[in-house]
Amino acid sequence: MTGNRASILAAAAIGAVVGAAAATAMVLALGADGGAADTSGPGTTAAITAAAQPPSTTVPEPPAVAWEVIGRSGQGRDLRAATFGTGEVRVYVLSAIHGDERAAVGTGPLLADAWAAGAVPDGVAVRLVPEVNPDGVVAATRADAAGVDLNRNFPTPDFEPGGDHGGAPLSEPEAAALAADIEAFGPDVIVALHAHWDGPFAEPDGPADTYAAAFVEAAAAVDPAWEVRPEVGYPTPGSLGTYYGKTLGIPVLTVELRRTGTAEDHWPAVRAGMAALLAAAAGGEGVTPPGAPG
Repeated sequence: MTGNRASILAAAAIGAVVGAAAATAMVLALGADGGAADTSGPGTTAAITAAAQPPSTTVPEPPAVAWEVIGRSGQGRDLRAATFGTGEVRVYVLSAIHGDERAAVGTGPLLADAWAAGAVPDGVAVRLVPEVNPDGVVAATRADAAGVDLNRNFPTPDFEPGGDHGGAPLSEPEAAALAADIEAFGPDVIVALHAHWDGPFAEPDGPADTYAAAFVEAAAAVDPAWEVRPEVGYPTPGSLGTYYGKTLGIPVLTVELRRTGTAEDHWPAVRAGMAALLAAAAGGEGVTPPGAPG
């Protein structure tokens, strides 16, 4: 664990150099996919029909838990986080970095409900950010209100400035807030929830193969369509998985739901997969817990 936290602290200098927003921001976020806006998934609390995905007027309220405000979006909406459980093993989970991935948007509150009810193993602390991109959730768009893909806005070696990547790494308030929160939490594992046209699958970045195998084995017992994919299949410069997983060496698991399904469709498999991943992080059978000699 100490190695992961040290790598995050060492990388903080990158944010200070590559963008003023990184120096002033409070917290960060993650995600990955490259499809067009979904037209079939549910909203956070109400289903959106397959025929259309109209913009919302408000961001739906997450479940009643002890939420903290870790930053604000470009349009002034709160970015909220909550921690469930206590322990030295620390797992960071984020969702809705792309507002049009409605199955992922709806899964954050389901996880909050489950973890608030006590579904976190002993020795594990889970940090959840259910909506990294609240402006995109309201508008049902992949990008934030400034037209930037937040999952292309991290300080990776292959960051490409301009267009929907942003002018500089962590230029977006949502990405900067997410990054600050991740640094403060010091995770041993990061999980990013997305939705992909070819889902469901789990993609590991960095030393995350054990977690991918644990998640998919349990999820596939419920829904045999789940599989592990080593790569998403297209370039992702500036992505959260590349930055934390490949650049900093923290295990990152990107969980890609089916874009043609709903959060409720996926929930039994996701619940089983997340329980197995947390057990693996806690040091389940046959798994070396983070920070232990292996």
